[in-house]
Amino acid sequence: MDTNPVLEQIAGEILDALAEITVANGYQNDVGTILRPTRVGLTDGAALKSVGHLSVMLDQDSVSRVLSVEGNGSAVEWIANWNLFGFILPADNDATPIDTLANRFVGDIEKAVMQDPQRHDLAINTEVLGNVPFVFEDGQFGGRVLRIAVTFRTLESDPFVSRSA
Repeated sequence: MDTNPVLEQIAGEILDALAEITVANGYQNDVGTILRPTRVGLTDGAALKSVGHLSVMLDQDSVSRVLSVEGNGSAVEWIANWNLFGFILPADNDATPIDTLANRFVGDIEKAVMQDPQRHDLAINTEVLGNVPFVFEDGQFGGRVLRIAVTFRTLESDPFVSRSA
């Protein structure tokens, strides 16, 4: 049995899926750094601004209780929203349109995340909500944020036990 609550197990499944983004695995890009923010910020913030280095940061957003399901071992249904920041900083001599680079990378991220929308039976479904561009503090294009929602259930009395399968 996993020692993390189901929500954290889902985060681990998403990170594992992102780690599969390589050209050798049939994607358009090789992802370099995959990280989550810490209490004090990013642990590898320099990698995010490395020229030619593609990075993904998984950021947990809101988690909402949707409904309670009665029955043998009552369950609670949740929707967890996640932001997947795809950092893109091409070399100055790269003439590829930035939107093309961004669309390819976001496509890779979406493909990886949607390979298993049930997150190894931890979730009912994963849904892509869309994506938007973001810029760094200096105004430079930073990449795109892909938003996803994961619907899952836990035992009402124990958030460490999945009731999604």
